[in-house]
Amino acid sequence: MPRYRILHKYSSGDFGPFEKGTEVELTEEQADWLLHDSPGVLEEIDPKAQQEAKRAANAERAKAYEAKADSEAEKTPARRRGRPPKSAGGGS
Repeated sequence: MPRYRILHKYSSGDFGPFEKGTEVELTEEQADWLLHDSPGVLEEIDPKAQQEAKRAANAERAKAYEAKADSEAEKTPARRRGRPPKSAGGGS
């Protein structure tokens, strides 16, 4: 079923109330009726563009999570991370 974004506040006896920015799934017949009742109320969401935007947002979240994990790892002493501490002098 196609997804649409509501472009302005809308309510009728059959649909809504919808606030601006709400995303809804409607049949083509329902969308046609809404557009007839209130021209310009809907914008069809391109599924491919929506998927790409979701992937980009998830990638940003993953980068932020990794940066936080790296930062926390730097604060943790080497012994606690399972690595031997760096010695100032060489040899055994």
